[in-house]
Amino acid sequence: MLYTLSRSPYRADCLALSHFLSKDDDLLFMQDGVIALLNKSYFFKCHELTNVFILEEDLMARGLQSFMPKEARRINYQDFVQLTIKHKQHIAW
Repeated sequence: MLYTLSRSPYRADCLALSHFLSKDDDLLFMQDGVIALLNKSYFFKCHELTNVFILEEDLMARGLQSFMPKEARRINYQDFVQLTIKHKQHIAW
């Protein structure tokens, strides 16, 4: 399953989201959701559970390039489309 987190961690329950993740899932941080990755412990919890992606354009728009974990894969919109093709189900947070 593809999970996307587009809301700020101040407006979404990121911890609850992490309880739904499994090894076969992909998690994409986009829009204000990229801010959640400033919390390194949250990132590593998610990274243990699933594949983590960051939408590069949203990361750059917020000036957070140097603050993001190196283990998270940065992707563009074309890669995002490929993730949606890969997964038949999508849950947006």
